[in-house]
Amino acid sequence: MTENLPQFIVVIDGLPANFAQYKLDQIMYGNQIEQFNLQKCTNDGRQWIISEISYIDALKIRDVINATKFGDVQAIAHLEQISIHLIISQMPNNANPQELLRIFGPNTVSRIRKQNQGQITNISSFQVSFNTMQDSLNARVDIQGKIIFGQRAEVKFFIQLSPIDEQQIGRMKQIKLYQLNKQITSEYLRKYFEQQFGPVIDAKVLNSELRTSLGEGVVQFEGKQGPERLLQLLKKQNPQDLERGISWMRLDFEEGKQSIAQRQCIIAEFDINQGKRPRIVGVHIRLQKKCTQEQIANFLIGYHFTNIVLLGNTEVDVDMPADYARDCVLQNDKAHPVLGEMWITLRAQYE
Repeated sequence: MTENLPQFIVVIDGLPANFAQYKLDQIMYGNQIEQFNLQKCTNDGRQWIISEISYIDALKIRDVINATKFGDVQAIAHLEQISIHLIISQMPNNANPQELLRIFGPNTVSRIRKQNQGQITNISSFQVSFNTMQDSLNARVDIQGKIIFGQRAEVKFFIQLSPIDEQQIGRMKQIKLYQLNKQITSEYLRKYFEQQFGPVIDAKVLNSELRTSLGEGVVQFEGKQGPERLLQLLKKQNPQDLERGISWMRLDFEEGKQSIAQRQCIIAEFDINQGKRPRIVGVHIRLQKKCTQEQIANFLIGYHFTNIVLLGNTEVDVDMPADYARDCVLQNDKAHPVLGEMWITLRAQYE
């Protein structure tokens, strides 16, 4: 599974008590899935998690489980996207966050926030942020259904799958890719997207008159399976971008265990605004703290910006050429020493 793509798990609830793992093994192997990890989340074996599989395989297994009866029991499977945030619910209002820190270990947890659900129910929940997604997945498995503070814990990842917009799916049947490594061929591009998202009619790298790669490409999906899966990933990575009418994603291409580029970046632009063509006009920056226009201008030196508009204490619109806007989004995914944490998205107008 490509590391930079959002990772999903299949959560299976309602299995018979003391369920035997080999039955799930048989289902996985029967669907030609050989690389996976099965973990039991509750002592009675009623909930299991399948991880370390691709998004496509996760969708397939979810549907297979929901169509299969285990004896007289109909299990229910759903997908969750792995994130560093867990929600632990059904906790008493007097629960102490420091006790959770002791349970998980101080080296894995970066933050714990208590969320009261009301005095009437006398129940609280906690949002726990971990240092890595693997730490959060381990915690998700370890404490589901366990007795904590005298209550049986219910755990889920903070980010959930959101509904699919059928119109958006239709408009994403053909996507444009930018910033491609020039070693990537049309054949490899097609193979990658078919493995990650589903059937592809055509995939090609655009070449110059000298038949050298322009670093751009086009992928045309067959049916709506590919656009649906791609849109689900984008809704998790850049929901605000989708609302603005243009979105992007970063992918890492690998050939076996050898990465074609140490940091392979791609921007995919999608026409999702009622058939109008999007044109990138700049970026939108959301800052963690208040910064001056001069500080922002110093940060943007080299991106050929033409205008900076402060939209409040922590929101900024910047006008710049499309190529520089794409570079600005892709090159600044870490905290800046002066501006701190920031979230940069593309801005588009329609023609």
